[in-house]
Amino acid sequence: MEIFEVLDSGETRFLTVNTVKEALRPDKVIIILDHDKKSVYIHVGKNASTRLKFSSARSSRSILQERNLAYRVKTIDEEDLPSWFESITNKIVRDNIRAEPPPLEILKILRKIENAEPIEGYKSEAAIVKNKFYNLETTATTIMGQNHSIEKFKEVRDLPEGFYVLPNTYKARLIIEKGKVVGIELLKERPT
Repeated sequence: MEIFEVLDSGETRFLTVNTVKEALRPDKVIIILDHDKKSVYIHVGKNASTRLKFSSARSSRSILQERNLAYRVKTIDEEDLPSWFESITNKIVRDNIRAEPPPLEILKILRKIENAEPIEGYKSEAAIVKNKFYNLETTATTIMGQNHSIEKFKEVRDLPEGFYVLPNTYKARLIIEKGKVVGIELLKERPT
């Protein structure tokens, strides 16, 4: 099982909870992916906004399309819970489910950034793709006795709220495809 909260923006946020019941709130809309039953349950809290209710159907379809899943979708209203839903609320959410993987479209853009010619005097540090922030992380590994380092973008979750201005030591590079901005690369000036 995987649990997602529908946000006011229409996007979803992956939740790490022990049981389904922990995620359910009267003012929230929660999407529950039940892989065992090949079903998606949209739990609509009794005080959830109309905006969240409308966004939930689109959000659940988006999750299923990104993962290429053909699950049945059922909407459950908190004020009219079916008797069988109680057994689902007490289910333990597997903690070995990895966080939501980036869709192939995002991975392609991140690979383009990783493989792009660097701007002289700057090094790639982060990227923004589809409203998500990715930090470039270096992982060290040993292969046949030789040390190697691999750089890959990793999503940063739970960003602090607010406005941020890039310091003078940074540059932004736009990635434009078919007339649309699909990503922003943040580059940091290398020390001289």
